Amino acid sequence: TATTYFDQFSLGLPSYGKHRGQGIFFDKIGRVVTPLATGGIGELVDIPVTTFPWVQGSVIATEYANAIEWTEKLDTFSQFPIGDSVGLVLRQDQIEGLDKVAEAAFELGRVYYTPTTATTGTFSTTGAPAVVAGSAMTTSHVKDITDYLRVNKVPPMAGGKYICVGAVDHMRGIKDSNDFISVHTFHDQDKLFDSEVGEYAGVRFLEENNACDSPSGTNTAGLAQAFYFGADNVVKGVAVAPHLRYKIPTGYGRDRGEASYFLGGYVMVWRFDTDSGEEHQVQVASL
Repeated sequence: TATTYFDQFSLGLPSYGKHRGQGIFFDKIGRVVTPLATGGIGELVDIPVTTFPWVQGSVIATEYANAIEWTEKLDTFSQFPIGDSVGLVLRQDQIEGLDKVAEAAFELGRVYYTPTTATTGTFSTTGAPAVVAGSAMTTSHVKDITDYLRVNKVPPMAGGKYICVGAVDHMRGIKDSNDFISVHTFHDQDKLFDSEVGEYAGVRFLEENNACDSPSGTNTAGLAQAFYFGADNVVKGVAVAPHLRYKIPTGYGRDRGEASYFLGGYVMVWRFDTDSGEEHQVQVASL
């Protein structure tokens, strides 16, 4: 069974829904243009006036669906309830498929990091990795990325932590470090994300085996894809929530069918190229 995680980190838009049009705009509020004067102002000096960027992004709703059909004869002679089995496989297919749709929104990011040695790496802000990986992921690279996120004032998630969702192979060198803290050591099990494996350098790590590339690019160093991100990174608009629905019978009731259906969309909120260098994630990948 594939593990899926990108959808749970996509913030839902509360104003989205039926009868609101196929697309919806959401506000993106940036920092003030002129920061607070840390030296203060004189008693007779007017308070300075500044502004802040207030722009809009948009989500477009798209239909995502799949179906399985069978006959009344098969339903009659089958030793197992066909409808139950169909529902199980369609639900799993929907979960995995929509998580890939959500991951595609994360892939719109422009900031990349590629390990070049066991302790160093290269950043790129062009929307593609700059080099071929020369190393698998290590804790040194994690510190490079968290330093970048903090220096660039990327807001962390609740609890002051960043999140990493990455391929299973991405985690190997990190989990092998003596400094890596297993989830069984530091967390209440009821408060864990699905398939969360541990924490290092202020990052909570999740392994996934559904959408990320492993290996990433053409490298032979064992680097697998991952995303390190903070809050307000990807949003989700839901017009019709994911569900299963039965086919309206035809052929005098002899036809059977069931489908999965979702009407909505995902989009990245902040992008380096369109938001004056602001982006809330770093993607780890290789050429």
